[in-house]
Amino acid sequence: MKKFKFRLETVLKVRRIEMEQQAKALALIYQKISIAKKEIDNFRDLSLQETLRMSELAKSGNFLDQVTSVSLGYREGLKRKIIQKFKEIEVLEKSAEEEKIKLIEKTKRKKVLEKLEERDREEYEFNAKKDATKEMDEIAGVLRDRQSQ
Repeated sequence: MKKFKFRLETVLKVRRIEMEQQAKALALIYQKISIAKKEIDNFRDLSLQETLRMSELAKSGNFLDQVTSVSLGYREGLKRKIIQKFKEIEVLEKSAEEEKIKLIEKTKRKKVLEKLEERDREEYEFNAKKDATKEMDEIAGVLRDRQSQ
């Protein structure tokens, strides 16, 4: 008997590839979110370090208005960058949600084909067993006929 061949195998392969590509796209977005969060942490650390540096200058008495002004501008710039990164993360998270929905849909489409393949395989195996049984019955009938002659 010939080997089982799923009639929609190429479609199933395409669906698997689509799903893998969608999963990679989602992973890339999550990676970008992670990087942005690390950048926020870095900006916060820099701001804290600057605040500590300014408090040390104040304690030592080397406190100049120009230094304070520059420091304040630097910290404000860091705050703007942090806000910008939070907005970027918000956009990325919306994008990730959309990509996740697409991934779920592609996974469903792939599973439908896999279930269809499974049913076709079961039907093939059932028919193969039925054909084998029929063949064995014919052989048994021929042997019986020979023995009775």
